[in-house]
Formats: sequence, C-alpha cells, structure tokens
Amino acid sequence: MADYCRQSDYIKEHIKESTPKINKENSPKKYTRMYYLPVVNDKIAVCKTWFLSVLQVSDKRVRVVTNKLRGNQLRKITDQRGTHVPKNKLSEHIYNEIVQHIESFPKMESHYARKDSKKLYLDSDLNISIIYRLYKEKVQKPVSKSSFRNIFSSFNYSFHTPKKDSCNDCFSFKN
Repeated sequence: MADYCRQSDYIKEHIKESTPKINKENSPKKYTRMYYLPVVNDKIAVCKTWFLSVLQVSDKRVRVVTNKLRGNQLRKITDQRGTHVPKNKLSEHIYNEIVQHIESFPKMESHYARKDSKKLYLDSDLNISIIYRLYKEKVQKPVSKSSFRNIFSSFNYSFHTPKKDSCNDCFSFKN
C-alpha cells in the first residue's frame, strides 16, 4: 500500500489496545497492545516483532497511529506531512520586494554572444554585497544575506563583462 492513509487504516484495524489487567501505581505502562494478522476469514494474534516485520513498519509508526486514535478517536487518519508552511519561508510580499530591488538595476545583453546566451549583465562595479547593502538601506526588516543570495541566484545575471564581448562602442566608452 503506497498510500499513507490506507496503511494507517490497515494498522489501526489489526491492533487492539486496552488497559493492562495488572495496573501498578507507578507503572509507566498505560496501555497493552495486541497485534493481529489476517488469515483466511479470521485474525490470529502475533507478537509485536512479527507484526512489525511482516508489515515492514517501525514501532514509532505504530505508536503514532495508536496515539492519534486514542487522542482524537478519529475514524480515519489523514496524512498531514508536507501541509505545513515552513517557518523560514519568505512571504510573497518580501520576495516581491527583493525581486523588484534586483530588477531595478540596469542590465544589458551580451553583444556578440546574444544568440548563444540569455544571460544579462549588471555593471561590473556591482556585486551581491553592494546590492544587498543597498537593499538593507531601503528596507526596515531585511532578510538574511544568504536568503538574498539564493533569490539573486535564481536570476540569470552576471557582474562581469564577458571575455569575448567587446564592441567598439563599449571599448571606447571604457577608455
């Protein structure tokens, strides 16, 4: 079974949990589990090790299923993996702010390598540190430099003039 919910339902159907018959006051054991596997029109009791090895699940997986059942009394266990927003995810507003800042710098295409490359070039006097410093001056709560760098690297920008790229106009302007 590739589906997490179906696996959980199967585990749930084949485990019976009850309180221990002999309950000592200081005993950490609050529940006893009985494990069953299906056999032609019936279920037979098996040990925990056998149950886990046949289903190829971990003890933790069984504990998670039984704890969810005990806590909520849910009929169906839903898979909530990957549904939460990461704590370090940037909001769309902040992301757009960074993108607008990066795109505000003048860019130019390569003169002679235009057909081979879609890369755009920023002024050779700039670098990521300078662009980040300007961003920090512009915004009240800036993101970290590594986050800024990750967003910048998604653009196809470079800071230096390509080696095989120098037309007469650029050469005379540089001199």
